[in-house]
Amino acid sequence: MAWVDRQSPEGDEIFYDHIGYFVPNLEIAGMQLEKLGFQVSDINIQYNENAAGELHPTGTSNKLAKLNLVGTHKESNLPFRRPSAQK
Repeated sequence: MAWVDRQSPEGDEIFYDHIGYFVPNLEIAGMQLEKLGFQVSDINIQYNENAAGELHPTGTSNKLAKLNLVGTHKESNLPFRRPSAQK
């Protein structure tokens, strides 16, 4: 089975789930990405769930630039992040 068909690494392999790009200003980054033709999401504040099921802000927010992967029926995105004022 080729690595592209697997969901988990084997041995010493490392698979990246996704990579985020930190930017100083999400609004400006979003406008620039839209000028390049990307569909860009609104700002999303990120949360993590604890063992009790409670959501707590992570301290970051993001905008997502949508990708359509040519030759597939898959969609993906590029996350652009910044530290968030909410804690």
